[in-house]
Amino acid sequence: MPFFLLVIGLILLVVSIRGNQDKLITLVKSDFTGEGNFFVWVLAIVILVALGYWKTIRPVTDAFIVLLLIVIVLAAYKGNKDLISSFISQVKEGTA
Repeated sequence: MPFFLLVIGLILLVVSIRGNQDKLITLVKSDFTGEGNFFVWVLAIVILVALGYWKTIRPVTDAFIVLLLIVIVLAAYKGNKDLISSFISQVKEGTA
């Protein structure tokens, strides 16, 4: 966590020195608002992590987090057939 805060602080320092605060704010705002925003994914991850503290359902939440990460990757490519065919060819090469 301290490393994450250090990285965020360095990013903010560089942005402020270069005077690009407006560009950074616009970029972050576009990630969390509008169509295809990232807020829904962050909310789902936060809910699953919070439920993961309950020991009896921890394996279920772990499985849902893995599923959520797979969905995020596949949604980023929006049905790109090259990704899936590349993955299948790599699996075939690895097993041959």
